[in-house]
Amino acid sequence: MGHARALGTIALEAGGTPALCLDLGSGGGVPGLVLACDWAGSRWTLLDSNLRSIAFLGEAVTGLNLAERVKVIAGRVEEVGRDPGHRGRYGLATARAVAPAAVVAEYLAPLLAPRGIAVVSEPPGSSARWDDDGLMGLGLSLLARSTEPVAAAVLQLTAEVPERYPRRTGVARKRPLW
Repeated sequence: MGHARALGTIALEAGGTPALCLDLGSGGGVPGLVLACDWAGSRWTLLDSNLRSIAFLGEAVTGLNLAERVKVIAGRVEEVGRDPGHRGRYGLATARAVAPAAVVAEYLAPLLAPRGIAVVSEPPGSSARWDDDGLMGLGLSLLARSTEPVAAAVLQLTAEVPERYPRRTGVARKRPLW
């Protein structure tokens, strides 16, 4: 829970708006469920493609009495990123250990609202893995990097995301932008 709360602090310090939030690859609910519990005024979408994770998240949301403001979605981010109900909506998105940087950036950019913030957990001691030109092509910029209390990158949507993103399922992993 400490890691999740640290990511939340980084998001708030970067100007992230916890009103409408997305946790990509929610798995066991970290950080999404923890932050949903901590931020009573927030609404969350927990997105994962693993059906076992989705079943767990659904039970956790019900058990924590969060069903009014936390939605669990089973699906591929490439498809959800093209859905008008999700594209360009989230003021804050979080992601932990989902994929390499180029892939995560392509997944998150279409989901962020203008000026939205994405906080991406990074492996400890990671070297520069964010390409400025690649991010710019997605409408993103690297706002900050943190090493303490957790390693994380903060991205911000600063321009419109080209319609071609996200690409079809699996393409970002097969042919990353950088």
